[in-house]
Amino acid sequence: MLNCAFTGRAISLGGRSGKVSFGKNPNTTLETTMPPDLGGSADRQGTNPEELFGAGIASGFYGSIFHTAHDLGLKGWDKDAAVTADVNILFPEDRSYYRLGVTLHVRLPSIDTDMAMQLIRAAQAVNGYWEVLEKSGMPLAVTLNGAPIGE
Repeated sequence: MLNCAFTGRAISLGGRSGKVSFGKNPNTTLETTMPPDLGGSADRQGTNPEELFGAGIASGFYGSIFHTAHDLGLKGWDKDAAVTADVNILFPEDRSYYRLGVTLHVRLPSIDTDMAMQLIRAAQAVNGYWEVLEKSGMPLAVTLNGAPIGE
């Protein structure tokens, strides 16, 4: 049995054309908008569920790399390090449904490729977001310093 250490909460009011507030502080609010690529107005400023989902994935995965590097006693690995998550909306040709796909772009320029791969694999093994993504069956890809890596 797993014990709950923390619960993050997001409240949506108005869906893609509304607001999202977070946690116990209702003053932390973001406007949400439909992306122009999906028919939204280019004039309207805001974020969308895919960007918010990507933010969680990227920051969580970076955190797993951080803890793995710390456990291994690595120093200086995080100079210019970053994780970017691209969350894609994927449609079949008839647009009868949609799915999500995720590409993680891991940037670890300060360490050699073998160590970077070790950190990525270790992060995949312990990261809760990665576990959910893998089990979902959605298309997943990872790049390291701009180059695709095999799964």
